[in-house]
Amino acid sequence: MRKRTISLFCAGLLAAGAFLGCGGGGSGLPRVSGAVIGSGSTTAGTVVVFFDASNQEVGRATVMSNGRFTGLVPTTATKINVPIKAQGYYPGEWNYRGKTYSWFIENCHALMVLDQPLQDGHTSNLQDPIVLFVQSPQSPPPPPPTGCGGP
Repeated sequence: MRKRTISLFCAGLLAAGAFLGCGGGGSGLPRVSGAVIGSGSTTAGTVVVFFDASNQEVGRATVMSNGRFTGLVPTTATKINVPIKAQGYYPGEWNYRGKTYSWFIENCHALMVLDQPLQDGHTSNLQDPIVLFVQSPQSPPPPPPTGCGGP
């Protein structure tokens, strides 16, 4: 009985390893890496969402304490949006490559500009950082969206 239990345990570990992937990172999916910056406090906890050309969500990544994120996405990912911000920043509004976007306007996503095409097992980097707007009594509200034909 003990031999069978050990065999089942080992088989379970092998199955979990196959499901989670092996070799220091787990997935053969492409990775998108980038930075989220703001002139306020840390941007850690900000969530970046990835979309395909049909505006379907295909992945998410959370910004770490160093202001950087890496998300696993399919090769169909083409756009980004930022629904959740770190404390101290305006919710829903953000800037990328000189244009302002809003999570609150349907399909108001920015096209990703990467250093290389998405490829399974490789990391592509956003060419520019995502910039958050500080929310404080001294700072003005963010400008109206300009990247999605908003008001």
